[in-house]
Amino acid sequence: RLGVSGQRTAPAGPRDNGRPWIEGLLAAPDALLLVAAGADGTAAGHLIGHFYAASAMWAGPRAELISMYVSPEYRRRNLGGRLVEEFFNWSRERGAERFHVSAYAANEAAIRFYRRHGFAPLSIELTADA
Repeated sequence: RLGVSGQRTAPAGPRDNGRPWIEGLLAAPDALLLVAAGADGTAAGHLIGHFYAASAMWAGPRAELISMYVSPEYRRRNLGGRLVEEFFNWSRERGAERFHVSAYAANEAAIRFYRRHGFAPLSIELTADA
């Protein structure tokens, strides 16, 4: 049985390079860190989100889904959908009026997943190498 554990539980993943970032998230009142545990108690996936109040750039409060990952052996079990739903609930409780997520254009599976959960294209980011 898969379960989504509570907020502010550090994942088993990044230990060195990501540690300061994770520690900052754990201390931030407007950050969300969900870890989904598999039946054996190991991390099956995670979701990291952040809530932003209205500002000069954004007229209304919004929430950003910063990072999400589900281990391959736990995919196609709606674990990702459950993580996103928890993110939506958490964001709405804080008053978010809009949700944001970024995905690489080449990551068609992620784009399909996010579209299934209500996200739609907003802008296109272009890059050029030096």
